[in-house]
Amino acid sequence: MSRLELTTCQERALAEILTARTTCATHLLTGYAGTGKTTLMQRVARALRKQGAEVVFTAATHKATAVLKARVGSLAPCRTIHNVLSLQPGTQDGGREVLQRADRPEPITADVIIIDECSMVGSELMRWVRELVPDRFVLFVGDPAQLPPVGEAISPSFAIRSASHLETVVRQAAGNPLVAAATTIRESQGGPLDWSWCRANHHDGAGLFVPRAPDAWMQRAFTSDEFRADSDAFRYLCWTNARVEAVNRMVRRWVHGGETPTPFVAGERVIARAPVMDVEGRRVVVATNEEAEVIDIRPAILRHAFPATSKVAGWTTELPVHDVVLRTLTGEEVPVPILRPGADMAAIERRLRREAVEERARWQHRFVFRRGIGRLQAVYAMTVHTAQGSTFGRVFVDIGDITRRAATNVLETQQLLYVAATRPSTAMILTGLPGHPPPGKG
Repeated sequence: MSRLELTTCQERALAEILTARTTCATHLLTGYAGTGKTTLMQRVARALRKQGAEVVFTAATHKATAVLKARVGSLAPCRTIHNVLSLQPGTQDGGREVLQRADRPEPITADVIIIDECSMVGSELMRWVRELVPDRFVLFVGDPAQLPPVGEAISPSFAIRSASHLETVVRQAAGNPLVAAATTIRESQGGPLDWSWCRANHHDGAGLFVPRAPDAWMQRAFTSDEFRADSDAFRYLCWTNARVEAVNRMVRRWVHGGETPTPFVAGERVIARAPVMDVEGRRVVVATNEEAEVIDIRPAILRHAFPATSKVAGWTTELPVHDVVLRTLTGEEVPVPILRPGADMAAIERRLRREAVEERARWQHRFVFRRGIGRLQAVYAMTVHTAQGSTFGRVFVDIGDITRRAATNVLETQQLLYVAATRPSTAMILTGLPGHPPPGKG
């Protein structure tokens, strides 16, 4: 791994972080796109390991952790922060899902925990970090211009007082059209939308592109050998789930030559839109936004028994499903049922909620049942919220769909555009601009 020369800003932040470890439990490192946060994290880890500290890199999602691992290599282990803290989904009375600690938590051995993409750390996760590792040094690293956790104005990690900030764009990013676009978008946050960046600006196949025929570009991309070999080579980003579904349907018809008899086929890559847990509801087998490959899919009937208690009778339900076998990034093969058309989940939900009024244990029974059923989507398109923490080679960005958010929230629109602009490593392909029909509408 190359030892790049640090900027003055990075040198100062490195010294501040090493000093903070001796005086504080937590420290915050912030920096915008192109300021060299990853390079500095590597230097911090090397310096602390030389001092004898055990270091672990973490992020809030599996995808962000995979991106981090690709960047830092074998310098230190990379795990999700949930895995390090033995946290998993659980439920409370009323059915609200919460984070809870596993029955048999793993010991936390690291002396230093580095949490990357900390803009994704919400209040609930922050409470667990403070509770479980008060005696360890936790370094939060993030970009305050990105999207906050869903339902929150800003990540609480950005309120940490012991902090360093990177301002200087590193030499490797200087002159990069993607960094320039992201900088313009970020500097406009809090004011009116600035569209000065929204134009073709590229050289040697890298930068910003504005095709007049986005469908043709997308069809070439998603049916290419490059995409078949690496699904991170291309991605389509937008704001709404409805647009995600429409684009995924369109691309699947291109890829498979028309409609398929099942929602997915063997060899296709998918994304889990919610965690899938084992039959006892004790272990997450596929995490939210985790990508996996479909190994097999076939129609089946799911039979689930809700146990009797002293207050409610037991009963069994049957649902039409597709039994899907997924191969996760770790190589594990996991069976995941997904609902087929005609599955009446609403009736089951109504009955469980009625019974939960009499028997509180029904909330847990409901949780185990719901979390045993997968919600999968094709890998071609995703919302910008879902993409945060990920990196792709070339990204199609649906400007038209994203700017619909501006009618009610200009700041979030700017954050969406900023996150979208910072996902590609090579090229951003703009679609849906005025005068340019969005894909599928031309």
